[in-house]
Amino acid sequence: MILLGRWLVRLVPVAALLAALAGADAPVSAEPKEEELIRTTSFADLQDTIKQHKGKVVLIDFWAEFCVPCKKAFPHLVKLHNKLGKDGLVVLSVNVDDPADKDAQKDARTFFKKQKASFPCLFFKSVKELDKTSKHYDVDSIPHVVIYDRQGKVAETDADVDELEVAVQKLLKKK
Repeated sequence: MILLGRWLVRLVPVAALLAALAGADAPVSAEPKEEELIRTTSFADLQDTIKQHKGKVVLIDFWAEFCVPCKKAFPHLVKLHNKLGKDGLVVLSVNVDDPADKDAQKDARTFFKKQKASFPCLFFKSVKELDKTSKHYDVDSIPHVVIYDRQGKVAETDADVDELEVAVQKLLKKK
């Protein structure tokens, strides 16, 4: 705490609030809140999120609730995030279910929570935003993984789930 004039200011909460407002990494709490992990997005918001993590390796996992291979690969992504997050890996889970299908979104949210994932799961605000993103990332099948290097450049597209750890570790070593 610091005394500024007549105000006693707690720096940690203010720093966390400012970091959250800026979109930066705030101190990690023991149990992230659902609204921090599961939220809606647009193409522009996704691009901004990637830019905010420049200096880190960003892995984007495109998946859907109905996709059995996606669900089978998901625990591997959770382990990868838990293992390498402290080294600079950021995982973004991007759900490509129809934004109007509330049952699919509900089931996807349940699955995400059951997996105890501590990285964001993003749902698109509209079919238009989903289509724009799918075209940009050439998502024609799922699971579809895209990895950005520390400079914010796409390093891998449609990366093989079984080879993710090796690819990510190689990118994490580059500064």
